Amino acid sequence: MGKIRRAAASLVALAVVAGCGGGDDGPTGPDGPDIRGTYTGTHTFSIQIADNPPIDLRCPGGIIVTSSRGGFFSGSLRIDPCPQLEVEAPISTTLSGTVQSDGNVRFVVIGQGALVEGLQEEGCELIEADEAFTGTVQAATFSASLQARVRCQDVEGDVLVTWAFQGSSTS
Repeated sequence: MGKIRRAAASLVALAVVAGCGGGDDGPTGPDGPDIRGTYTGTHTFSIQIADNPPIDLRCPGGIIVTSSRGGFFSGSLRIDPCPQLEVEAPISTTLSGTVQSDGNVRFVVIGQGALVEGLQEEGCELIEADEAFTGTVQAATFSASLQARVRCQDVEGDVLVTWAFQGSSTS
């Protein structure tokens, strides 16, 4: 399980993979709501190996939206120290994306490509990953997720990892 836990810790790199893709950021328009605020909550990393029940690792953190205008938003994503993922210091990265009039969001987090090496160092290979986080902002609640499938040495079957965030506005 230690290898899988470390690979999940490297999941932050998957958002980098999503952020490096360029391309379509999803629908945009002048009617997107203003979603600025600080959303404090929990990042849940759900790890499912083959047909086994998933293992959930929960870490405190947040999303801070500092700019929201014309269907676009930007800010930062933070994961606080989290022993379950062997994260000893806060991790923070910028994010940018789009918001539709119904509150649906799509965003990527930006980071350094070197983080992708974390998966390889743990003997894992990225098979496929969502291009971006997707979710909603409704009634002061921000929820979004990203999925990836990885293959790790010494682990029978593919590993499905879901990174989900659920938080409430505190500002």
